[in-house]
Amino acid sequence: MGDTVLSRFSRRTSGGRWIPEVDGLRFLAIALVLADHVAVMLGLAAHRSVVEAPFGSASLPTGLDPLTTIFRQGAVGVQVFFMVSGFVLALPFIRSRSGGDPVDLRRYLRRRVTRIEPPYLIVMLLLLVGASFAGTHVGLGHVAASLAYLHGAYYGTASPLNSVAWSLEIEVQFYLLVPALALLLCVGRRRMRRGRILLLALAAVALQAVGLVTAYTFLGSSIQFFLLGWLLADIYIEDWQESPATARIWDVVAVAALATLVVGLAEVRARPEQALAPWAVFALGYASFRGTGTRRILSIPWIATIGGMCYSIYLVHYPLFVLMSRWLTPVARWPSVTALLVASVVLVPLALAVGATFFVLIERPCMDPAWPEKLRDRLRATRDAVVIVDDPPIVLPDVERVSVSQE
Repeated sequence: MGDTVLSRFSRRTSGGRWIPEVDGLRFLAIALVLADHVAVMLGLAAHRSVVEAPFGSASLPTGLDPLTTIFRQGAVGVQVFFMVSGFVLALPFIRSRSGGDPVDLRRYLRRRVTRIEPPYLIVMLLLLVGASFAGTHVGLGHVAASLAYLHGAYYGTASPLNSVAWSLEIEVQFYLLVPALALLLCVGRRRMRRGRILLLALAAVALQAVGLVTAYTFLGSSIQFFLLGWLLADIYIEDWQESPATARIWDVVAVAALATLVVGLAEVRARPEQALAPWAVFALGYASFRGTGTRRILSIPWIATIGGMCYSIYLVHYPLFVLMSRWLTPVARWPSVTALLVASVVLVPLALAVGATFFVLIERPCMDPAWPEKLRDRLRATRDAVVIVDDPPIVLPDVERVSVSQE
């Protein structure tokens, strides 16, 4: 029974190769992001911060207590998402280099559009309509830039329609860069390939550390996480042959890496954090495959299932949280531990329920690579099935027969 229910919410993979640990990492990433935004909503409810209407970025209050600071550190979940994206997108190119089927770039780009674009557009347009009904005006330029994944590039800020879209804009930049990266990172001997990956990652960190790359909506501010995901994919295919051996020592590494991200870096200044976080994220990803207990936990069916729905949850949760924040005003006055716990109990199940519904109705159908053709065929069949019923023909009386009978 449980497996049947979970199967209705499970993701579809176009290549037929599902790696449960990857969705487990996605679960961890979305859990961290939700924790961050729970803390943000309490700040809004307590009137210690404001949000750009209707669902833009929230201002950052100062003087946070230690627990709230740790919750806010959940923002590193986005960096885990970036690492996972680098891993997943690199796999087909690395498999191709290792003797697998060649990557069809046209199919690759089409898949990105048909898989990612419809859920994004639907959510953003629904938010636009909702904001209009609520009397909140969003400029046409902001709308157009948001729909084109260019709001951060053009305005230098997150979209007011949905603040979390900034990371999706970076994802799109990486999607477009992947084919070119494959030409550089999928050639040569193992040591040379990995040396290039590390060199590019270190160069990105160095440029950020000296302040030459500062825009957080630009790929250059986050590319090291994608690159380290690429490195992990290279190790996964070449060294582990897609079947990594596990050991309990890696569970210790996983716990240490996660603690470093959410606790150890919570009070670190921005630039040192940029230099340290990528390696902690990589260590977490590496240990997720190698840790005996970590791998088992991340592969638990309900964890992997929720992780598979992370895109839908990510798209819808922030506007929901903002709408609900007004109801948290009494809770925001309570002690931090109680307030964060109660707010989490209120907000997180709501995000999961709405996200799961959106996943089943919108995102999961888009996971089928052939959905555009199936939709086209269905529309044609519907059109052909429409029968135009004319008025019944008028039958004229037989004039001669009538005349004879009258005579």
